Amino acid sequence: MASDLEKFLYLATHDLKEPARKISTFGDRLKRELDGNLNEKAELFLSKMIDSANRMQEMLDKLHELSRIKTDAQAFETLDLYELENIRPYLQTKNLSVYGDRKLISRLFDELLDNALKFGSIPNPEIVINSEKTEEEGFVKITFENAGNAIEKEFETEIFFPFKKLNGKNDFPGFGMGLVIADKIAKLHGGRIFLKNDQAYSNRFYILLPSQKAIE
Repeated sequence: MASDLEKFLYLATHDLKEPARKISTFGDRLKRELDGNLNEKAELFLSKMIDSANRMQEMLDKLHELSRIKTDAQAFETLDLYELENIRPYLQTKNLSVYGDRKLISRLFDELLDNALKFGSIPNPEIVINSEKTEEEGFVKITFENAGNAIEKEFETEIFFPFKKLNGKNDFPGFGMGLVIADKIAKLHGGRIFLKNDQAYSNRFYILLPSQKAIE
């Protein structure tokens, strides 16, 4: 069922991009053709139409990207997280290994880093990546904590919904898909991500990923 849904999502987003692109293209042509001949209100409406079409294209691109995660997975391997340059400066635990696709695991942490840097309450917020004991045999439990205004408990699940943004759409760039992609990657590996905050000025994500033992 999940595979059928992913195929549908892949095909639908691919096919829907063409009409969205045409709306944007012909809107731009119309704007140039009528340059200087539109009243202020008509020009505003046309600009809004073009902006909305461009935004739709970008949203479809993100959905298309989400649908391809499983397809993009390559051979799984035992991976020491210290080998990933993007998170090396933040790692507090040595010899922390997972079993998975190197490129996708790196992408998972890229999305978490981007989220932390984008929504941190201060420039260059402190980010700490560590590990904790877990009762789930065959898995490692990784903590990703960043300084910033804590996400309220009522939104701890919603932040993993596609296009869910807790801020206004114009307050920050993006479409609310980063954490969705990270969660999809974790689930592809048989793991998961969840958020649990107990402080007002930081966010703590928990990432469960398999060890070599879990896969074997």
